[in-house]
Amino acid sequence: MDQLAEEILHNYGHGRPVVAIEGFDPQVSAAFADDLAAAITAKGHAAGRETLSIDAEPDAGTVRDQLAPFKAGESVEGADAVLVVDGSFLQNQALRGMWSYSAWLENEATRPDESADEARYRASVDPSRQATAIYSVTDPEHPRRIFADSC
Repeated sequence: MDQLAEEILHNYGHGRPVVAIEGFDPQVSAAFADDLAAAITAKGHAAGRETLSIDAEPDAGTVRDQLAPFKAGESVEGADAVLVVDGSFLQNQALRGMWSYSAWLENEATRPDESADEARYRASVDPSRQATAIYSVTDPEHPRRIFADSC
């Protein structure tokens, strides 16, 4: 988690970037986001946390409204602060430009049953290909970065 926090702060340490965390299991995604925000804070940088409730067909305006207090400096103090969010459907085309950085969490051991909306989203969007980074969370206590590039 320290390496990920360092990477984010190196690339997005100024301003008010938003980091999106998404995966198959919402509880694991929330815990990962909590740990990342704590790691950023431990490095002396302001960080906030939020879980976004987004529909399968998200309205970008609604998401902007949810992020507005952070962007305006109201929810997390400091000119340079990072907001770490988790939720579902975050890699949707309408939302991609809202995240400075995004991580997709893979769990090779188990995959919960998907709703029809989730299955359509994964088939059409392929969130692992849209994310900045992919992490294996088969062992949630020891997330491991996956490099799935085609080089």
